Amino acid sequence: MRILMVNWFYPPEYSGAGLQCHRLSLQLQARGIEVDILAGTLRADLVGPGKVDGLGIFRVWCDKSNPYKHLLYGGRLVSQILASISRYDLLHTHGFILPASLAARLKRRPLVQKITNLNIDDPMAVERRRFGGMLMSFYRRADVLIPTSGRLEMCCRLALSAAKRIVQIPNGVDTALFTPASAAERSRLRNKFGIAAQDTVLLTLGPVNYKKGIDVLIRALNLLPQSVRLWVIGPLDHSRGGRDDGASCYNSICRELHQLGLSRRVRFFGYQAKVHEFLRAADIYVHPSRGEGQPNSILEAMASGLPTVANLLPGITDEIIQNGKFGYLIEDNQPDVLAAALRILINNPALRKRLGWTAREDIVRNYSLVSVADRYYDLYRELLRPDHSAAAPRGTEGRDCKGWFRKELHFNRGER
Repeated sequence: MRILMVNWFYPPEYSGAGLQCHRLSLQLQARGIEVDILAGTLRADLVGPGKVDGLGIFRVWCDKSNPYKHLLYGGRLVSQILASISRYDLLHTHGFILPASLAARLKRRPLVQKITNLNIDDPMAVERRRFGGMLMSFYRRADVLIPTSGRLEMCCRLALSAAKRIVQIPNGVDTALFTPASAAERSRLRNKFGIAAQDTVLLTLGPVNYKKGIDVLIRALNLLPQSVRLWVIGPLDHSRGGRDDGASCYNSICRELHQLGLSRRVRFFGYQAKVHEFLRAADIYVHPSRGEGQPNSILEAMASGLPTVANLLPGITDEIIQNGKFGYLIEDNQPDVLAAALRILINNPALRKRLGWTAREDIVRNYSLVSVADRYYDLYRELLRPDHSAAAPRGTEGRDCKGWFRKELHFNRGER
């Protein structure tokens, strides 16, 4: 079995979808599947063939700074897929990637399309784009759509034909890598990062931009004791093909930190390859994001034994975090309410430990990367059977889909 994974970006360049693809590909390779990667890149030194942890990868130059260059980028992706597609049995895209959908249609290859971001590559968002009708004709080309969360699944079911096969498969976590530290390792890591014994460390992961809600977290930190520290792990300038999505936000946050006198309590580490070390040294994970598909960082924090306080995103964060059991969910990202939830955990180390271990058990049971890879392996085998015919769509027993989703639909239509 030979699979071509297609991504917009791929490690070492920052991409949550790319990182999830990398970990999944390594698991599939261990099961005897030949996996290659195709991705865009913003680094000239990465263009062309290469290897990442033994996986073959080909990167094409990505420049989306204007429509003409964006079109050229898409053309390069299509050309590369068409030149190599005879070697592969199946295409698997991480996100809606029009060039891959076009190539799959032209060469009649099965297409698995993972849906990773609400308001970006869910069908409702794609249909609202310029030329949305044309884009949706390719969107529907996928043999199977893989939404990662319940919210994304509802978007797919409401926007697409009932005959379209939709299978919700969550992101997977390497529970051997993301695991709680022993007492000795935790002490070593806290010494390494210069954490005083009386300090409580809040940690948040992700690029510094408006969507991730770092501004709300800064205002909540201002309401907490001086012994509380905040670590921010993620790119400070999250550009994508010419669009600057992070630098102005970072500069604005730095100005606010200075005005509030918080500069010494906040550390921006930028992108870090060994995120698990920071999670093992921290006390509480905070995720104030305003929008997600299914956040890898929450899954990794819970696997690392951390209690989590997150913004409530219906069908996304509440699908992962049981309020009061694994952490707390905050509605509307209010700084004072966020600070109140954090204060409960700051003042109760025993509660932090109990919630963190309960969270870890749930991740091992429901989000293990090994079990997620097994589900993809079985799906690929089914799609490639000579007698394969599209299976009936997976049911939604136990859910009132339209009723559950109706009151949340305004989120996806940009009315909030």
